Amino acid sequence: MCSVFLLLRLAAQTDGDYRSLRSGNWSDPAVWQRRANGVWAAASVAPGSADNVFIQQAHRVTVDQAGFACKDLHLHTGATLAIGQQKLDLHGKLRAYTGTAVT
Repeated sequence: MCSVFLLLRLAAQTDGDYRSLRSGNWSDPAVWQRRANGVWAAASVAPGSADNVFIQQAHRVTVDQAGFACKDLHLHTGATLAIGQQKLDLHGKLRAYTGTAVT
């Protein structure tokens, strides 16, 4: 008898990472939380080019201005990144999980 196991490993979130708290515009700090000392807290600024970003399930984040960037970008199941006519510079990896959308 042979068993096959599939292990889906989501990237671990570490201090300095950002995650979406709700849907909204990339430029709005209220959309984001930042991890510090192992705890998620309200962000004071939007993510930048050295930051890893996690857009959570069912959240839609809109790139509403030019000049935004991040390091690694993770789109969790059901997340949407709306770019439209704007540009988002990615300085690392893009990880998009089942059911994500980029528009």
